[in-house]
Amino acid sequence: MSDICNEQKVIALKDPRYIALQAEMRGMNSRLDALINQGMPKPFVLDTRVLSKAAAFADTEIACGGFDLIKISTDGDLTDVSYKILQLDGATTREVEAAELPQFLGPADTVFITNDTAEAGKTIRITRIQASPEALAALQHGTPMAVSIASSKRMFYAEIEEYTSGAPGYFETDEAMGDIPTQSFVGAPAVLNIRIHTIKWQISPTAAETYQLYLLERASANDEQQESDIIFDSGAGMIGGKIYTQVPGGSPAKLPIDAKLDAGGEIFYMTDWSGAPGATSGYIKVYGEVLG
Repeated sequence: MSDICNEQKVIALKDPRYIALQAEMRGMNSRLDALINQGMPKPFVLDTRVLSKAAAFADTEIACGGFDLIKISTDGDLTDVSYKILQLDGATTREVEAAELPQFLGPADTVFITNDTAEAGKTIRITRIQASPEALAALQHGTPMAVSIASSKRMFYAEIEEYTSGAPGYFETDEAMGDIPTQSFVGAPAVLNIRIHTIKWQISPTAAETYQLYLLERASANDEQQESDIIFDSGAGMIGGKIYTQVPGGSPAKLPIDAKLDAGGEIFYMTDWSGAPGATSGYIKVYGEVLG
């Protein structure tokens, strides 16, 4: 009799009403467990992968499995950065511009990062975060930093210099409007849209000749297009060896001026000489900002 009392017998339910009630209770327990698990603290994990922006690249793979939030940022130009997401179901999204959507929620399998334009000394950061929903809600969302990085004033600087006259003779070529420009110099960063605030130059010929300096957006063979491409015209009669600085203002004002360069960071120039300049030294320096 004692053995029978110590045994626990499980008798299968036969009444369909109790079977249905048991199934409903199991479902409620399952949902309650999920709710409890969701409310439990989740270990906070933050991991950052850093990619060099010194060269352009496409579809560099960054694993994102197990992370709840992925943020993309840069100390360079975020408008050069885009990405695609490999989702858990195996589908890959269309390309997304990081400046428009610099973060996205997991789960995701992989993100493929693309950098369109090289920026020496700059990096792209992919920050992967694992955290509970409550912790994620405490993080900064939206795009404040992305907008700040992408559209803040960043300096554009370009120069060409030859401080000892002779080779390579950067300023000795005599070119006038109507000639196809053959001389150029490249600034940083290598962007297309710039605003120029200051131009400093000094050109020192051996011969006592004057000149006219032109800066242009591109090299064009069409006269009207060439005229439309002029960024800056110093005017005729510039004196050799004299230091010139063009700043905003004046009448008529020549600066600031917006320019859309034909190639990243490249500014063409022409020196229209009154006569043969001989061996010539000098420099041209352009200071401005990057436009979005």
